[in-house]
Amino acid sequence: MPWFKVDDGLFSSRKVLMIPRSMRNVCMGAWVQAGAWSAKELTDGHVPGFVLEELGGIPEIRDELIRVGLWLSDGSDGILFHDWTCYQPTREQVETERSKSAERQRKWAENRGKTNAVSNAVSNTVTTGAPTRPDPTRPSTSKEVDKGHASRIPTPFTVTDAMASWFTSKGLTVNLELETEKFCNYFEAVAGDKGLKKDWVKTWNNWMLRAQSYQPANATVDPWAGKEHLGFAE
Repeated sequence: MPWFKVDDGLFSSRKVLMIPRSMRNVCMGAWVQAGAWSAKELTDGHVPGFVLEELGGIPEIRDELIRVGLWLSDGSDGILFHDWTCYQPTREQVETERSKSAERQRKWAENRGKTNAVSNAVSNTVTTGAPTRPDPTRPSTSKEVDKGHASRIPTPFTVTDAMASWFTSKGLTVNLELETEKFCNYFEAVAGDKGLKKDWVKTWNNWMLRAQSYQPANATVDPWAGKEHLGFAE
């Protein structure tokens, strides 16, 4: 998810102060909304006229922002942000970073799957005694029977390409590898009904969203840096 960046000195910049006070807040509100739209749609600072109209960019506001140099006319009824590429990431840069992030997540999921598969294969060769068998004359008292299709976390638990794509599409900034490891450790250790789930993918999704909710509103953490530690409350 790209961000529309606003300098903390915007309010006192010469161009903004050139706008009459009676129009300043309205003009800058339209300027910010248009910038956020362009960042989301990856249009590199171009906002067509019909979008401006929807955002409240009436001709008077458009003309004023062009007059002071914050916007440029696109030759029609739309606008171009002045010096967009000097302050904002371009479409090419955003798409390149998304591709790199998706590839990193794919490789991490692939490597984790291989590591867990080997570990599980080794652990399955170790036995501690004769296997126990249920008594056919007694009904099962296991709560898992009442849980329908609920089960414990799969081993290995693998982050698929679809899960990695979901993570990227949500614009999450938490450390995917670290949070997934914490997720697996938690549910492999938890006892009783808390360790039973019907949909482990959705459970993982909710864990990631919960972890993201603990991020500061202005966090710009590299999800691969592994430097942030987020708790998970039951």
